Amino acid sequence: MTKPKTFKQLTIDPRVADFSDERQRGRYNEGIWLYLMPGWVVADGHCASVHEWTVKECADELARCRYSPDTWVDSCLTPEEAHPLLPAG
Repeated sequence: MTKPKTFKQLTIDPRVADFSDERQRGRYNEGIWLYLMPGWVVADGHCASVHEWTVKECADELARCRYSPDTWVDSCLTPEEAHPLLPAG
């Protein structure tokens, strides 16, 4: 996949399920949040969301994300939750 270069490209990337742009000037700047599609995890494999302060940082982190359904299930679901059928990748 090509690396996104703009905010719009980040939001339509097939690895991204949803996003929240919380960049505001002043006190409540919370950066950009990208919520990944089921099965995708960040490089360290412990969550399914990217949180950075700039588009470039988000694009860099998104490029490092990997498709790992087993890791996603282990880190995102409780043992009681039903495990969805995820694509083979």
